[in-house]
Amino acid sequence: MSAPFFKFQGLPMTTGFLPPELYPLILAFVIRPQHLAICALVNGTMNAFATPMLYENVRVFAWQKGSKQRIMRLFETLAEHPELAKYVRRIELRDYPLLMGDQAVRIEEVCLRALENAINLQSCCWTRDGSFSDAVIRTLARLQQLRELDFNGHSGSSYNPKSLLALNQLTHVSVIMPDRETGMLLSTWLELLAPQLRTLSLICKSSGIITDDMLRRVAPQLSALEQLHLTGCTRITAACVSEILSASEPGIASLRLEGLHFAFDLKHLSSSPRALRSLQSLTITFIAYHESEVLSLPAVQALLLHTPRLAELNLHPPPPATRARLPESFISELVRLHGVRLRKLAINRVILGVDELGLVCGGMPRLQQLYITLLEADMSAIAKELRRLPYLHAVHLSFPFALDAAGILGMSNDDPDSDSSEHEVEQQGYERAYIDIAKACPSLSEFGVQNRVWQVERVCTRDEAGSWTTEIRLGRRENPAVAEQFLVMRI
Repeated sequence: MSAPFFKFQGLPMTTGFLPPELYPLILAFVIRPQHLAICALVNGTMNAFATPMLYENVRVFAWQKGSKQRIMRLFETLAEHPELAKYVRRIELRDYPLLMGDQAVRIEEVCLRALENAINLQSCCWTRDGSFSDAVIRTLARLQQLRELDFNGHSGSSYNPKSLLALNQLTHVSVIMPDRETGMLLSTWLELLAPQLRTLSLICKSSGIITDDMLRRVAPQLSALEQLHLTGCTRITAACVSEILSASEPGIASLRLEGLHFAFDLKHLSSSPRALRSLQSLTITFIAYHESEVLSLPAVQALLLHTPRLAELNLHPPPPATRARLPESFISELVRLHGVRLRKLAINRVILGVDELGLVCGGMPRLQQLYITLLEADMSAIAKELRRLPYLHAVHLSFPFALDAAGILGMSNDDPDSDSSEHEVEQQGYERAYIDIAKACPSLSEFGVQNRVWQVERVCTRDEAGSWTTEIRLGRRENPAVAEQFLVMRI
């Protein structure tokens, strides 16, 4: 859970009076790597805490300016400074410089040395097509702490899928866009990992490469599995998923079925209630609209009857249902079954009215994340309802009819070259109404409307008389990761 974002003005910048145990608590609020780097320069004590945090979670995204140059500098730093590389726990590379000849050889050599030095690496995400190689796989296999791997499954000429068999210590596997060669080896590899595998994620694009036969072969052995995420696997049936759920001894805690084919019999999953006993997070999206009972809201409700521990629900009906209203009866039943436990609710592409919003806010008192589409942009009514959610820290609102592009005010939080101030947003029109909503939610740290996301800042100022005042502002989002509300809609 994110804490409210505070800024203090009028305080001295010295940190010498602070006991060492407070430094980690303070630095936990520092999100951007640039700011952690600055903190590391304050003094020796701050450096001792800030430097490990700076290198603990290394991420480079393709949309970042100069991403390929960043990766090169990162590899060079980790290759030349093993004392820094030892702090790395997670590497997430969403880009990679694909060059030819001697340059490609040099980049890979530096990359391999960097990985060898990252002796405490626990999680690796390597998604750029054509950059994952046999040499990288062999190096990762020698890292004793590595437990999680997200990688591009399109082997092509980049690597031999059989090399993956050397990675036999993983507990989390995510395969992105596997080709036929990788798919053919998948069952064998999963059989090797099955005793300790806790998370399995397969991401395709409406592909028929991943089939029932592949997963059913290994399903009975997946006894430790706790998270199952299938995206675009259109040849996987509900019967196969049910077998995997039933094989899990602790019970599946997180189930994502995204890009479901119209023939997927969602009702079949509710025929094995015991397999759903541990489910805490459920995501269901559809690949296309069909008048089918098995993909209807009653089918979803049948599942919800057998999920006594559900805390997160992400529901995304098919695209043609964009203008459809979500029945009030569905919300009422959801509140009755899970209202006291739900921490996150994301319902996209179907519209809620103010009455349905009232049911959500009145019946789900512990809600922390809310992503919904509303019929009317009545900001005062929305603020009145959201005020009833004391733990809400992230909210995103979409209005398919009420707001056009001119109704969205404020700076673009993703543009570092924007002329808008990082700490101020023009408080006019809807923008002022957005701030009123932020004021109504004492724990809110992130707020979004349509395609905009802001960080909610609480700026504390002390005047000459010593009195403190707090001003609520909407600032540019500092977290470099993609906002959650833009991740929940897939296929």
